[in-house]
Amino acid sequence: MSIQTLNLLARASASLLPAMTRTGSIPAIVGLMSSLIPPGLTAFSWLDQYLRNEYSPFYSKCVWYLLPESLTLGHFLSQFLAQEILGKETTLLADVGVLAGGAIGSFRLLQIGMRGKDHTLDIPYTSLAQRAVFGVIGIAGIAQVVDAIKNRILGLFAFQSLDPEQQYFVLKHRSIETLGGPVKNCRAVIIDGSSSEWGGRIDDLSWPLAEELYRNCEVRTYRVDPNSTVPVCDAAEKGKKALGGPVDILALLGHGNQYRMTLKKGTDFRGSSDETACLKEHLQPDAQMILAGCNTATGNNSLTEKVSRHLNGIEVTGFSAYFTPLFCTTSWDGRKLSFWSYFPRDSQGNWIFPWTNTARTFKSMPSNEPQDVFRGVEHPERGP
Repeated sequence: MSIQTLNLLARASASLLPAMTRTGSIPAIVGLMSSLIPPGLTAFSWLDQYLRNEYSPFYSKCVWYLLPESLTLGHFLSQFLAQEILGKETTLLADVGVLAGGAIGSFRLLQIGMRGKDHTLDIPYTSLAQRAVFGVIGIAGIAQVVDAIKNRILGLFAFQSLDPEQQYFVLKHRSIETLGGPVKNCRAVIIDGSSSEWGGRIDDLSWPLAEELYRNCEVRTYRVDPNSTVPVCDAAEKGKKALGGPVDILALLGHGNQYRMTLKKGTDFRGSSDETACLKEHLQPDAQMILAGCNTATGNNSLTEKVSRHLNGIEVTGFSAYFTPLFCTTSWDGRKLSFWSYFPRDSQGNWIFPWTNTARTFKSMPSNEPQDVFRGVEHPERGP
């Protein structure tokens, strides 16, 4: 592979990866590995050029050349480390860094496309096709950065209008920028049962599905009231009042198994008729409910199946193995979330092979159908 082609790949990935970090389109663990590619390609292409010219100023060029790649890598690492060590506010600084990396990389690409030369490495580009590719990627990268900055400024104004509880969750799920994004066309309530107050430090990490909901919906996030007899319904009712109408998506985040989900220390959701019947007052008839916890759809008569029986017509999604945000990605499908979730072992300790999706969606038959019985709806893109 020529030094020009390798340099193109390094620069393009450094420019576009910041945009990818903001889309939620790839699992966090894959994103982390992908973030290693730009520094690796860059260092290799720089070293190859340096070995040909032993008199080049090694350190100055290396530091400047690796800057955007290092900022991109730092952004990914911050998702795993910064929140635990320094607190959720560090996500603001991390996002500024990754936007700076994208801007620097994009401007470099545009400069190469216009002038036909990478001045940092002194690599000429005489091919008009290569220069055109550099220019197009550079312009696209700059447009992404400008759009992100605009949304972040608008989001900060919206953030200031929220109460402290909602601000806490916006910071936790890295979603300030989404508050200033396009007009949202759905209402979502997240019941967040993950916290280091009663769990492990990893419980304070962001969830990809929460980030995706913030991007596409008007969202309210709550902790459950441990003194309530129907805490999930109470949270859904609060969300309906705050959002001005019935909820399209209700997501429960927390530790779980096939029988229950823990939403707070000493407070479980077991999917009984008493806990779920009241939800119909607060959800749209075609709403989606997500039980984002380990093994909530494992085996027969799982928690997901039970909830689906009580909520005729509403899709209920759970997971048939251990569940972690690091191995989950989401996409927006109409007005619902579509999932890909993978964990190498199931609840019995068996290895899951080959790579399979453990997200499962169930939907009870509507009561006016001839066959008024439960059925599991296995979507190829969502379930095995």
